[in-house]
Formats: sequence, structure tokens, C-alpha cells
Amino acid sequence: MPSPDKKTEQANKLAIALNQRQHLISWTIFAIVLALGYVVLLQGKISQLNQSGSSILSAKSSALADLDAYSQKLGELDAKIKSFQEKYKQAAVDLNQILPSQAQVPELIAELDALVKQAGFTLNSLDIAEAGKTAKTDEAADNPDAAAVAPASPAPPADNNLTNVQPVDITMAVTGGDYPAFKVLLDKIEKNIRLLDLVSIKFSAGGSAAGPAGTGYSLILRTYYFSAPK
Repeated sequence: MPSPDKKTEQANKLAIALNQRQHLISWTIFAIVLALGYVVLLQGKISQLNQSGSSILSAKSSALADLDAYSQKLGELDAKIKSFQEKYKQAAVDLNQILPSQAQVPELIAELDALVKQAGFTLNSLDIAEAGKTAKTDEAADNPDAAAVAPASPAPPADNNLTNVQPVDITMAVTGGDYPAFKVLLDKIEKNIRLLDLVSIKFSAGGSAAGPAGTGYSLILRTYYFSAPK
């Protein structure tokens, strides 16, 4: 069993050794504490970065999904627009024929001449009054007994929603067919694609107004065109 002096000597040696290594021990402890603190801090930052990255990824995924849905809706809208254009293209053409943007007097003369001939009549005179202007066919110029030109109708009143719709008055004299044929002519006028309103009819049997064919009819019609605002 070691003596007390020897124990004291060993204790002194240990104390001296610890005292000599005090700075090393202190630095070691400091390094351990610093390393532990760095690990704890780094783990917190890594966790925050992971959460932030997940949030950003989720937001970007949601934005990408919204963009894809928006793109699909644009494609559907474009398809609907094209379908609408194809569906109503002919309707727009027909509407322009029903109510053209100009009086189109030459076309109107040809159209009425064709209607009269299809019904088996002869067009003796045709006068068209549009906004103070008058267009006559050669037959009207050569026939002094042709119906007088009716003055152009006044434009609709200013408070009317149709102030841009301008009237065109038509006076024409035809001869030829009997009453059933005349009904056919009226039916063709009624069903003509360009709007034609029948204002009045005058009938004559024999005489200069009727012409050599015997039976004559004088018709006053009215058509319209849309004058766009300037």
C-alpha cells in the first residue's frame, strides 16, 4: 500500500501536468463547444433552406399549373373564335346583301331587271331616287309615258335609332303577264335577299301606259342602305 507521502507526490505530479496542459485543455473545450454550436446553427440554416426551397418549389409548381390552364383556355377561346367566324361568315355576307353599306344602284338595276324577266314581264321604265339623285334605265329615257320619279324619302328623324339607314325609292313600270304571273313577280320581290318594301301599285289595262303588251303595272318600291357615321 503506498504511503501518504507517495500519494501526495502523485497528486502533485498530476496537478502539475494538468496545470501545464491547462491552455490545451481550454482550447480543446472551446473547440468542442464551437463545433457543437456550429453544428446546431448549420442544422437550423439547412432546415430553413429546405423549408424555403420546398415553399418556392410549391409556388413555382402552382404557377406553372396556372399557366398551363391559362394556355389551354386561350386555345379553347381561339378555337371558339374560329368556329364563330366560320359559322357566321356567310351570315355576314347575307347581311351585307340585305342592307349594303352603299346604295349600289347599278347592282340594284340589274337585280330588278332579272326579277322582272324571271316572272315573264318586260321592264319598260325604272327610276331610282337616292338622296336627291336619280338613276334611269334606257327604257325610261326612251319612254315619255313612264311613271314619274318619286322624290327620295326623307331620312329617319334624328331621335330614331336608325338614323344611319338611308332609303332609296324605286319606281318601275312593267308589262306582260297576267294577274297570276304578277303575283309571282310580287312573291319574288318579297323574297328577294335585298330588302324591298312595296309602297304602292298602279294597274292599267290597255293604253299607252300599258305598252304594246296590253297589261301594265306601275310599282313603287323602297329599299335601304346603311350609311356609316363619318
